[in-house]
Amino acid sequence: MNNDTAFVFDTNFIIQNHELELVVQKLNEKGFSVYITQVAVDERIAQECNKQKEKYDELEKARHKFFDIASIEIKTKYEEIQRYYKEGMKKKYEGLFGKNIIPLTVDEDTFSRVLERAYAKTPPFIRGSSDKGFKDSLMWLSLIDYFTKSGEPKVVFVTDDNGFRDNIDILQKEFSSATGKTIEIKSNSYYNELVDPKPEPKQAVEVKYEVDLTDLRNEIQETIHDLCWVETEDYWGNTEWYKTFTSCKAFDTVYVTQIFEQLENKIQSHILETSISASVILDIDNRIRDGNAAIPMTALERARNLYIKMKRQYINYMQPFYSATIRILNQNCEYPIDLSDDEELPF
Repeated sequence: MNNDTAFVFDTNFIIQNHELELVVQKLNEKGFSVYITQVAVDERIAQECNKQKEKYDELEKARHKFFDIASIEIKTKYEEIQRYYKEGMKKKYEGLFGKNIIPLTVDEDTFSRVLERAYAKTPPFIRGSSDKGFKDSLMWLSLIDYFTKSGEPKVVFVTDDNGFRDNIDILQKEFSSATGKTIEIKSNSYYNELVDPKPEPKQAVEVKYEVDLTDLRNEIQETIHDLCWVETEDYWGNTEWYKTFTSCKAFDTVYVTQIFEQLENKIQSHILETSISASVILDIDNRIRDGNAAIPMTALERARNLYIKMKRQYINYMQPFYSATIRILNQNCEYPIDLSDDEELPF
C-alpha cells in the first residue's frame, strides 16, 4: 500500500476499537494516512459527557428517594467532570492525529446543504426516518470539502452506520463527482481484514447434518437468553434475574449479523475477563445501555460457537436463526414514549 490512500473512520469504529493508538500505528505500518473527522471527535466527547451526566442524574434521584435515611455529598460537580472530559479528550485526539483531523465548517452554507439533503432524504439521510442523518451528513460533507481541496487521491472510509452502508454506490459516485477522487466505503471489520488477514480456507467436502429442530430451537433460546439476562441468588438462596442491557431501538438482521461477525474479535480482546459489559459487545450505534449485570464470558463463547455451528452446519436456517435471535433480544427493548401517540401508552 502506497502513501496515496487516506483511512478515515466513523464514530462507531472508535467505540469498537478502544486502543486507538495501536489502530493508528498498525494502519501507518500498512502505508495509510490516518484521519478522523471533527464530527466524530465532537460526538465521542458528547457521548462520554452524557454518560457522566447520567450518573449525576441517577445520583439526584437517589438523593430524593433516600433523603430520610442517607445524606449524599457530591464531591465533584458535573461541570468540572464535563470540562475534564472535553479538554482531556480533545487533547488526546489532537496529540494522536495532529493535522489529520478533518475540520467541520459551521456556517450558513453548510447548514443549507444539510437541510437540502434532509428535505430530499439524500444519503446518508435514511428515508422514512425524520431526524436520522444530520450528524452523518455533516461528516460526509466535511469529507467532501476536505478532499476536494487537499488530501490523498484515494480514501477508505470505514463505518457500520446504515445511512452509509445502505447507500454505498450513491455516496461513492457523489464523492468522485465532487472531488475527482475515489472513496471506498467499508464495514468496520475491514480494518481487521487488513491488519490480520485470514488464510484462504481449504476446499471442504460438503457434509450433510441431520437437523434436530427441537434441540436447535432450545439451544438458540437458551444461548441468546443468556446474553440478555444473568441468573443469581440472593442472600437467602432465592433466584434473581438481572438484565444485562436495555436498547432504545429494535434489533434487525443487519445489526445482529454485525454483532456476531465482530464477536470473536471482542472475545479475544477481553479473553482473560470473566464477564464483559453488554455495551462493549452489542453496541454499534449508541442504542445500548448497560443493565445491572455484565454478560458472562461463558455465555459469549456459547453464542460464538452457536453462530459458527449455524454457518457451518445449518446455513439454510440462517434467516430463521436471525429471526429467533432478534425476537429474544428485542424483549430487552425499552422504547421512548411518544406523548403524541396514545397507542404508546400501556394499559
